[in-house]
Parts: sequence; structure tokens; C-alpha cells
Amino acid sequence: MTGVQTCALPISPAAAAYRQAVTRDPCHTFAWLNLAKACYEMKQYAEAGHGFAQGYETARDKTPEHLYYSAASYLMADEPVRAIDFFERLLASHPTAFKPEWKEHLVHALLAADQPRRALPYIRELANAYSGDKRIQWQEILLHQYLQLDMPGEALNLVLTLIREAPDAAKWWKALTHIRLNDGRYEEALTALIVYSFLTPLSMEEKKLLADLNLQLGIPINAAPVYKTCLEEKPDEQLLQRLVLAYRQLGLPETALECIDTFGGNPNDTDLLLLKGELLYSLKQFEGAVAAYRRVAQSGGREAGRAWLMAGYAAWQMSDISASREAFTKAAGYAREKNAAVTALKQLPPESVQ
Repeated sequence: MTGVQTCALPISPAAAAYRQAVTRDPCHTFAWLNLAKACYEMKQYAEAGHGFAQGYETARDKTPEHLYYSAASYLMADEPVRAIDFFERLLASHPTAFKPEWKEHLVHALLAADQPRRALPYIRELANAYSGDKRIQWQEILLHQYLQLDMPGEALNLVLTLIREAPDAAKWWKALTHIRLNDGRYEEALTALIVYSFLTPLSMEEKKLLADLNLQLGIPINAAPVYKTCLEEKPDEQLLQRLVLAYRQLGLPETALECIDTFGGNPNDTDLLLLKGELLYSLKQFEGAVAAYRRVAQSGGREAGRAWLMAGYAAWQMSDISASREAFTKAAGYAREKNAAVTALKQLPPESVQ
């Protein structure tokens, strides 16, 4: 540390000697500074901060580094508020000597003291002061703070500027995707995510998001292959349901059925069985639909009533009035399906008329 005399004594005895020296002569600058250095090396950071401050105060020629060492020591002592006081004093007394790396520590102190808005001007300065990886690091910190502080307009303007500066930097397109998602601007989010996917391989979660956005925006033809790729990597019931929905929107129920058979890991999964029943019903494969609906109904789960009702309709389509009546009768035992089941029972022909 500049301006601090070194001592050949072991650190702890040296510190004791310097304490005695400053007790006898509180204006002994070098004793304060050497005490501060010894305390710093012993990780006694608060005392080091005090020593550096006293060394600065007692010096005839004020050295800005000593104020910086004091602030940095208090920051190391987990006393960010005191550190901020010395950083601001340093900035006021020696503005031209305030180095960018000192501003970095001031930012860390402000963030540690939960004063992020006060840190923003310094973060902006640092993002402009550096180049290369260091510049990118502070740009990321600035963007993160805008998002944390719920400043979406500033975050959007920053990320658009960063994209203009470096259009091939994947991280900025990823950030733009999430900003647009938070704004509810799903088309813009999808566009940004597509560009991002050209620049770097997507993670599983990012692939799911890409497919979900396509499906939500009415582009199932783009959603389906992405869902399928995800399912080939890892089975997922919710993704399978979305894949089935995509194929249904495309008017491809047969393909949707094939996907259930291919990716439906649990043959007794009631949600998938219900989907299968709906697909078979839409394809007029009523016998298979009845079988699927009855399996769901017999499981006694939350969709049992609906499954009995649909089993009744499917059996009716096959003119199996006996099976239809049985299913509707059971469906009538559920409050949600009661009215529809009772109405259907009244409309069924006598079993002799089949």
C-alpha cells in the first residue's frame, strides 16, 4: 500500500507496538498507517479502516489512496454504510483521483447497503468506462439492476442499444426475450427468442418456451416439432398434452394419437386416457373411445363424472343403448354432469328399439 512504512516485526506484536505509538502520539501518521496495514493483514478490517482514516487525517499531504483503503477496509468489515461515507468523502475531496476500480467498490458498497438506485449512475459510468469483457460485465450489472428495480423502459432501451452494438451477442437477445415476455409482447418475445436460437443452442427450458410461444400465438406447425424434440429428450406429460393440442389444431388427430402411444409413459395416466378418448371420439372410433373413457371413470379421479358422460355418448353412437344408459346413470351421480346425463337418459330410445 502506497505511503505505508513496512516493519520487520511479526504482525501481531507490530500491531501492539503501533497501538502504543498512536496512543502516545495521536498525530503520528506513519504509525496509524502501519497499524492499519497490520490490522488489515490480520483481517481486523474495521480497525484497519479506522487506522487508514486517521493516517489520512494526520498527514500533512493528503493522499487519496488512504481514504480509499479506509473505505475498502470497512467494506471488507461488512460495514458498507461507513464505507460509503469514506468513498463519498474521497469523491468530493479528490474527484480527479477517483479511479474506475474505486467506483467498482463504491458500487459494491451501495448494493450491500441496499441502495441500488444510488449505485445506478456509477454503474452507468463503469459500463461506459471499460472495454472488452469488463464493459460487458458492467452492462450486465446495469441491465440486472434495471430489471430488479422494475424499470422496464430503461431495461428495454439499454438492451436495444446493446443489440445494436453487438447483434451477434446471444445474451442480449435472451434478455430482450424476457423483457418482452414481462411486457406481454409475445410476438416480439418469440422473434427475439428465434434470433437467440440462431446464435446459441437452446436449453430444454428455452425449447419449451419457444414451442409454448408458437402455440399461444396460433402457430402450431412450428410448436409441434419442438415439443416432439423435447419429448424425445425427456418424457413430460404436460408437454405431451401440448403436443397433442398442437396436432389437433393442425387437424391431425391420428398423429396426436400416435404421439400419445409413443410418448405416454404411463398407460394408466387418466389425463392422457381422457385425451385419447376425445381423439378416438373425434375420429368416430367409438369402441376405443368407450374403453378409454371407462378406464378414466373407473379410476374415480376428478374427471370420473365427465368420463362416464362421454362414455355414454360414445356408446350411444355405437347404438349400444344398454352401455350408454349405464354410463349416463353413473354420470348423473356427479353434480357437474347431472343435468347433461339426465337429459341424455330421457332422450335414449328403449333398449328394444336399437
